[in-house]
Amino acid sequence: MIQNRFKKYLLLLIGSIVVPYMATIVIIMITGDRISGMKYFAIPTVLLIHFTFALTQLKLTILKRILLGAIAAVISSAITLIPLYLDFKLNIDMYGFWDIIVFHTIGTIGAWELLNQLVNLITKYRQRHQA
Repeated sequence: MIQNRFKKYLLLLIGSIVVPYMATIVIIMITGDRISGMKYFAIPTVLLIHFTFALTQLKLTILKRILLGAIAAVISSAITLIPLYLDFKLNIDMYGFWDIIVFHTIGTIGAWELLNQLVNLITKYRQRHQA
């Protein structure tokens, strides 16, 4: 499903760091409030990262790309919540903004690798049982 994974995951890693930062700046400029910008950046950022990656990097039908993007968004959010729920802190900033970005970046790479492995297993299973 994902060819040249290292290069694509590197782009995903960079996007997972840059997109939330830029989205937060835009939301702060729109709302005029720093706290609101930091509160509302998560959902648009997660969706933007995963749908952009799915639509640009996967060689599947458009429906499968959108479906995998949505599944990856849910999985990465769940992975992100684990260290937050366990109260892990990196103490990079006083708001915990960068903690969320770092944890989400790890969750994003993990989610896409998990989906990649699952799709590869399903493809191999189908090929084996069709012959």
